[in-house]
Amino acid sequence: MNIIEIEGDHEFIVVVPTKNIQSERAQNFISEIKSKSYFNPPIIMVESSGPEFHFSKNMNKGIKQAMKYNPKYIALSNDDVYPLEKGADYILIRRIIKYGLAYISPIFVDRAGRKKVPVIGMPNYYAILSLTTFYPLIPHFAFPLLQKINTFFVSNKNMRNRDDNLYGIINTQPFSIFDANILNHIGGFDEDFKNGCEDLELSMRIQSFGYKAGLDYSVEFLDIGSATIGEGGFSILYRKQKAKKEQVNNWRTLIRKYKKKYQKYASSNHVEIFLKP
Repeated sequence: MNIIEIEGDHEFIVVVPTKNIQSERAQNFISEIKSKSYFNPPIIMVESSGPEFHFSKNMNKGIKQAMKYNPKYIALSNDDVYPLEKGADYILIRRIIKYGLAYISPIFVDRAGRKKVPVIGMPNYYAILSLTTFYPLIPHFAFPLLQKINTFFVSNKNMRNRDDNLYGIINTQPFSIFDANILNHIGGFDEDFKNGCEDLELSMRIQSFGYKAGLDYSVEFLDIGSATIGEGGFSILYRKQKAKKEQVNNWRTLIRKYKKKYQKYASSNHVEIFLKP
């Protein structure tokens, strides 16, 4: 595991794990963050690859390194996203200050122009427990039906906007900016999760502490596509031929950690939504 620092002003620091700092993906990330930033933040890149790549550990190493500079704000980022307009960091940090947020995320646009909102409409606790427990025994043809049932009863309700209250969890990844003191208080990522669900667990834990999260529709980041095993979230479980044992186990670990509180946090209203700059 290597830590590489790109210099900047230390009030705001960006932390990003990467498999190869020399890759086109990583170099584009550095270039875009630097050219579009208002604050010119240092970038702390934590590099590892192959079996050594562990998103939670890498991110925590980067956070620990960033804290040595006593920053006010820390961005936790993947290396496959970057802002589409200059000054996105200024807008997001101003939101944190004005509304007392623990963290805030932008929305994301893929190469085809499709917008993706980093909100997870959380499935029912018992649905996930049953699915992951009997996963090896369920035939492939049953998964599309199970997904439809879950979507009908749970996800549609949780993803709906009602009177500007968002139902679901605002995910910390692929990019979010944190109040550094709050991030330090809650302790970073849970390293029991390897390359899957660690970002969702962190998002849930923040709500369990009573902190607020923000989602800013006025700030857009390009998302070129994840290169890690964690791609797909809960929906990956419905594609049995693509889901990995590690991902299934991560979901079991998540629900066992939160038990019945899981659904409570998933539907709470500890969020602020912003539509205009």
